[in-house]
Amino acid sequence: MTTPGKVFDSASRALFGDLYVAPMAHFLSRDKNLIGKWRNDKTPIPTEIWSWIATALAVRRKEIDGVHLEVDEMLKAAKKAEIYNYVIRHSVVHQPIGPLGLVDSAEVVSEVISQFDVKAPDSWPGATLRYEDVGFVVSAARPINSTMIEDIEKRIQGLLGEIAIAEARRG
Repeated sequence: MTTPGKVFDSASRALFGDLYVAPMAHFLSRDKNLIGKWRNDKTPIPTEIWSWIATALAVRRKEIDGVHLEVDEMLKAAKKAEIYNYVIRHSVVHQPIGPLGLVDSAEVVSEVISQFDVKAPDSWPGATLRYEDVGFVVSAARPINSTMIEDIEKRIQGLLGEIAIAEARRG
C-alpha cells in the first residue's frame, strides 16, 4: 500500500539521491528529524510541502529532459565517429614476398598501404589500412560486412601480387 511517507521517500530520492535527508531538510527549511518523521508516516506532511516537492520534481524533469536530449546528440555523434577495426590475418594475404615468403618488408607494407588508400573503392568510404603484428588492419567509420572484408582481402592480395611481379621484374 502506498503511503504518504513512501511517496515522500521516493520523491526525495528522485530529487537528492539515497542520502536525501540533509539536502531535503535544507531545501524545505525543516529539521532533519521532521524529514524522518514524514518518511516514516509519523507526522502528516503539510500541503505546502507537497506543493514544493511537486514544483521541484517538475523543474528536475525539465532539467533531465534537456540533458537527455544533449546526451542523445552526443551518443549520435560518438556513433558517427566510432571506428571499426578489422584484422586481415597474415595467412589470408600470404604472398611470396621477401626471403621468408612473408610480408616482412617495411617498403612492401608501405607500398600496399599507399596503394590501398589511393585505389580504395567507393564501397569503403573513409577506410584506412595499417599494419600491426596481427597483420593488416582496416579501419572504417562504419561496420564492414563480410562481402566487403572479402573484397578488401582480395584487394590486398592483388596489391601484394602486383608488388611481387614488380620486384621480380627488377630482380
